[in-house]
Amino acid sequence: MITKDPLPNWSEPASYAAWGREWMPPLECAWLSWIAHNVHPDEVVAVGRLLFPRFVEFNGGVFLEMKFKEASFFEWMAKLKRLPDVERILNHVHIYDLFSNSTDAPEESYMAVAELLAATWRQALGTCFPDRRFLVEVSADPDGDPVVTFAQSGQTAST
Repeated sequence: MITKDPLPNWSEPASYAAWGREWMPPLECAWLSWIAHNVHPDEVVAVGRLLFPRFVEFNGGVFLEMKFKEASFFEWMAKLKRLPDVERILNHVHIYDLFSNSTDAPEESYMAVAELLAATWRQALGTCFPDRRFLVEVSADPDGDPVVTFAQSGQTAST
């Protein structure tokens, strides 16, 4: 048997594993059982849109529809002058902002979300723009908040 994983760094969150050990017998794949017991389908659909967002093409750039404002584009373009720099600014998401009610989550959970978001954005960008190349980055701001952003790399798929 060969196992292939599109999320090679994924691991079951510790809180779900602990929850699964409380059952008799302990649950295998506790994360999946936790979803069955606690998650509404509408939550999955909403998270799905975050993971696979809509994009806007504007003046040669590619932007997250959920964050794009034409006025902001022109304001940042006047300051930064380079389209990839403007893309990085307008396309960034702070992970802490997505979870304002989750003050008890361990830092590794926030970073895992950032890595997952980056992986799915790479796939979504590749699907929507197969002839373009993008650099999707995960970093941390000065407060340790994971940040995900993307910009075109300047290459095309054929280069």
